[in-house]
Amino acid sequence: MRFLFSFSLIVLFTVSSCKNKTNEQNGNPSTTRSEKSLKSSKKTSKKSPNTAVIMDWTKVPSGEGQWPWADLSGMDSEELKRRGFKINLKEFWFNGKGIAKSVVGLPGCSGSFISADGLILTNHHCAYGIIQKNSTAASNLLENGFTAQSKKDELDGKGMNIWVFGKQVDITKKIVSGLEKLTDDYAVGKEIEKRVSAEISECEKDGTSRCQISRENKGLRYILLRNFLIRDVRLVAAPPKSIGEFGGEVDNWRWPRHTLDFTILRAYVAPDGKTASYSKSNVPFKPESWLKIDNNGLNEGDPIMVVGTPYRTNRYALSYEVEHALSVYYPVRERIFDSWIKTIEIAAVKPGSRIAYSTWVKRLNNGLTNARGMIAGLKRNKVLENKKEIENKWKKWVKNSKNEQWIDSFENLKKGHKKYSEDEKSLLINYTVTGVTPFNLAVISLIWQRMSLLPDTERLPGFQERDKNLILSRLKNSIASYDPEVETAVFLNFCSINPQTHPLFEKSLKIDRKILQGQFQRTSTLKVKDISEVLTTDFIKKNESDPLFKYAKELEVHYFKYLQNLTSLKGFNQKFRVPYLQSLVKFLGKKYYPDANASPRVSFAHVAGYIPQEGVLHTPWTTISGLIAKETGRWPFAIPGSLRAVHSDTVKMTPFRDKNLLDIPACFLSNADTTGGNSGSPVLNASGALVGINFDRVYENIAGDFGYNPAYSRNISTDIRAILWYLKEVQKWPNVNELISGK
Repeated sequence: MRFLFSFSLIVLFTVSSCKNKTNEQNGNPSTTRSEKSLKSSKKTSKKSPNTAVIMDWTKVPSGEGQWPWADLSGMDSEELKRRGFKINLKEFWFNGKGIAKSVVGLPGCSGSFISADGLILTNHHCAYGIIQKNSTAASNLLENGFTAQSKKDELDGKGMNIWVFGKQVDITKKIVSGLEKLTDDYAVGKEIEKRVSAEISECEKDGTSRCQISRENKGLRYILLRNFLIRDVRLVAAPPKSIGEFGGEVDNWRWPRHTLDFTILRAYVAPDGKTASYSKSNVPFKPESWLKIDNNGLNEGDPIMVVGTPYRTNRYALSYEVEHALSVYYPVRERIFDSWIKTIEIAAVKPGSRIAYSTWVKRLNNGLTNARGMIAGLKRNKVLENKKEIENKWKKWVKNSKNEQWIDSFENLKKGHKKYSEDEKSLLINYTVTGVTPFNLAVISLIWQRMSLLPDTERLPGFQERDKNLILSRLKNSIASYDPEVETAVFLNFCSINPQTHPLFEKSLKIDRKILQGQFQRTSTLKVKDISEVLTTDFIKKNESDPLFKYAKELEVHYFKYLQNLTSLKGFNQKFRVPYLQSLVKFLGKKYYPDANASPRVSFAHVAGYIPQEGVLHTPWTTISGLIAKETGRWPFAIPGSLRAVHSDTVKMTPFRDKNLLDIPACFLSNADTTGGNSGSPVLNASGALVGINFDRVYENIAGDFGYNPAYSRNISTDIRAILWYLKEVQKWPNVNELISGK
């Protein structure tokens, strides 16, 4: 493309403290009231039971930056050493090798190998679906927890996949070369998808790799990731929900936090080492690298690394995109999710239904709080105002540089935003398709048949032959959790939010509820002997007279157009956003790191507390004593009776006791740069040993997706010592010593 210049000129990575100029460019005040208050407070070094050392957190180096592993060789290793990091970057990741090889990707989350025998540590909420699908009213693992006493007791992961990261190669030139000859957005997007598919197909020819392409900042760079997919993942150990989700939605995105949000899984492969679905003949996977555990703990200000797959940030969003997020996207999500949750909670009256839809409720609650926090944070940080100020300065800079084509790109982006941004109607229909099981099956079946007429490399992303097993696994799990009464209520809720969204919604509201519920009860879309039937023409013929299938055909027209628009949007961004971003990076003069896009990243950070508001000081640790003190006997602050007694008996002698806190640490804060997808990310100390597991951010940091703020950007992790103590002393899990020894 004519505007592309050498990417190596852009990506000159370094790690440095966040200066005032950088803070302002990210849409954050360079010095906040919280920072001023902290600077005026005296530093104390006194240690007393159940308190942490309070330090001046404004002097702690910034943790800003979600740095791609492939670029670590270009970072300033001397600066990292000055900050206290002891690990050699080549030991961390180099050409598909290193400590980072221990990190794995999960759907929407991260995890890490912690033994030579394929044990994986991730969050309880990341493995929630596995726990839920293995739970019944008679044996509720969500409520009671689970520990496998031996490998034969480990439970089927019900289709959970993980991927182990391998080599990463820059293929930008292959993807973008010659695209400037195409003018139509859809044509450019389709050509990009075709080239991406071809690269992935070539990468997967060996029969063992599962490849993906990291598309950085909507086309600025393309990195081919060669991964190994594992399709047999089993449940090994998980605390009950009362511990793994302690505090529930009351504490979600909040500090202080006392949640032991962890689960242990194990990866299995066929005896020949190849990936395979669940089978009793499979054997534990032997990772090339796994993390060693350090239970000596951390101190305030200590360097840490958070390593995982952050899902999405919008650090380089334009002002009108922030405005849309504030006025449309997040308010709509808040309204839809709130009513969706209430609908499920009212309709899921049967014990089995409550278990079946608990994953949905948890996911929606998380999204609801996120939407509210995003709206509040964007306003508090004045992100919109600061974006406009930066853009005005950028325009003056462009005029002085005599590169008027960059102004054209900016104006075209503004026009395209009106065309491609999602409005309430689009969001509502999309949620109806994905959130109502019969519609989801029917729409996927219809689109699959459309795509099956095309060569594999020309199909829409997600509908290629390589996606078939994953699609079927998800549909199978949806059918297994289906309750007609709940889904009737969910559908009617979608219809009532905005009936004018689609003619189907207005029509459905006029149908007698009992008749509609009967249609959901009798629908033939769910009556399949083999789940693979859903992706055949016979499935469509069999269901053509089914009322719900007919409804789905109406929705499919919109949904297919939505998917096509995503293709057009790729082409549009390649034409206009890429040159704009290239100019913006030059203008800002800051060290560039791409927005999160679910590719592997690392954040170099430090343990630090913060001041959320005037008069409030958040120190960086909580303890098991603090957890017990919160107990009320009722959800979400009820704990197993054994925990209090075990804590009392072991707290003075356990090796997992912190010498400063004089207690077992529960959670800690750091200023790592994280977002959704970092859940389950291992937290490593300066030497690369495992000291915790990331699971959340603070409420004031939700809007950090649009700009890192040194005063508020804090992530929350469970201390590894709390996990080891709980497994050893409370759950009496026999394999704890295996983890501690690092074997």
